[in-house]
Parts: sequence; structure tokens; C-alpha cells
Amino acid sequence: SGMPFSPFSLLGNAGSGGGGGGGGAASMVKNMISSNLNNPNVHNMICSTLQSTSSDSIQQYAGMAGVPISGSQAKQLANICHKVKAKHLQKTISLGKAVYYVVQFIRKVFQVLTRYRPLLVLLFLFAWIKSLFG
Repeated sequence: SGMPFSPFSLLGNAGSGGGGGGGGAASMVKNMISSNLNNPNVHNMICSTLQSTSSDSIQQYAGMAGVPISGSQAKQLANICHKVKAKHLQKTISLGKAVYYVVQFIRKVFQVLTRYRPLLVLLFLFAWIKSLFG
């Protein structure tokens, strides 16, 4: 195959085109990462990198991150990496997106409930009073 996977390759042409402020740039990077996560070529590249991972390299990276792990733990992680397939990545990404949208929806609902709490309390109070006399 080719060169090892680099997370920065997901950014593609992040420097070209572009928005003005920080919000526009952040949005552009988010959109590029999101679109590349749906790219089958990126899935294949990630899978080939994970499947070629050795327990020694995992131990080395963990040590560089300040989280030393034993050889048996590194071997278990390497075995997990070797089992990753492109279809699993796609399912995980789809599930992650679904969870993200559900959480965003719930946040919006709570924002609306928080904003209109006094009105909702009045509505429930009126409904309760009406039920007492109705």
C-alpha cells in the first residue's frame, strides 16, 4: 500500500477557499472532515492502517502519550485493530451521526422549555384550575 494514515489527510485542502472569521474556518473544517468520513477511500485507508498496526507500535504510541501499557494489553488492542473493517466504520459513523442529531434535538427542546418555562407553568396552572371547576 502506500504511506501510513495521517489524521491531517482528512482535512484535504483546508487552506484553500474559505471563510472569513474563526467560525467560518471551524465550520469549513468540520464540513470537510464530515464529508471525508463518508468517503469509502478514507475508510479503506483507515482500515489498512489499523490492520497493519503492531503491538510494538501501539506500546510506543501509548508511551509517547504518557500512558504506558503492558505487552499483553498492546497485543489485545492490535488484535482489535486487525478486525476493523470498512463496513464497521460506516456503521459506527452512521450511529455516531444519529446520536449527535438526537442529542442536538434534545438540547433544542430543553432550550425551548427553559425559555418558555414561566408560560408553561401558567398554562399548567390554568389547566389545573379549569379542571377543578370544570
